[in-house]
Amino acid sequence: MNIDKGIVELKKFRKGKVVIETILWESFIRDYFVKIGWMIQGYIYAQILMIQGVQGRDTFVGNLEKIQGII
Repeated sequence: MNIDKGIVELKKFRKGKVVIETILWESFIRDYFVKIGWMIQGYIYAQILMIQGVQGRDTFVGNLEKIQGII
């Protein structure tokens, strides 16, 4: 990350070599960071559902039906 230039540097492997790609900070927040947040949120919700499944089947089934209704 280069704060002065407002870019994020990504290191990627291509054909056995490390290639550095630069992305504007605004593009990184808009295109990449949001997706990371969604994955973390999905993981947390999955853990909550698993705990509900162990503690109370009725609550778990009700919440699962609500989620499936949204999807």
